[in-house]
This record gives sequence, C-alpha cells and structure tokens, in this order.
Amino acid sequence: MASCMRFWFVASLLLLSSTLLASDAARPNILFIVADDQAEWAMSCSGHPELKTPNTDRIAREGCG
Repeated sequence: MASCMRFWFVASLLLLSSTLLASDAARPNILFIVADDQAEWAMSCSGHPELKTPNTDRIAREGCG
C-alpha cells in the first residue's frame, strides 16, 4: 500500500512540475488514464479476440494529440 501511494505521489509531482515549468506555447498534452482491474492484455488493441474496447483502441491507434 505504501509503495502504491508513493508511486501516485511521485507521478503527481512529475505531472504538476511538467505543467508548471512549461511555457504556455510549449505546454505538453498529457493524458493520464487510471482504470481499476484493467489489464493491458484485456483490450482489443492488445490482441484480445473477444473484448471490444473501441475508445481505447482509437487512442492507441491515433495517439492522444
């Protein structure tokens, strides 16, 4: 539990620092997706033959920006 909290704390600090340090013209587009019980193999973009995940497939195919 402590390692999970530490991970989210560090991830939040990195995200916050990147947005604060970037100028308005060079501000990066960051999409941070958190899903409970979503394994990487449980999406059709990863090759699962039965599951249909059209929105995550689109993000994987086109990117976020």
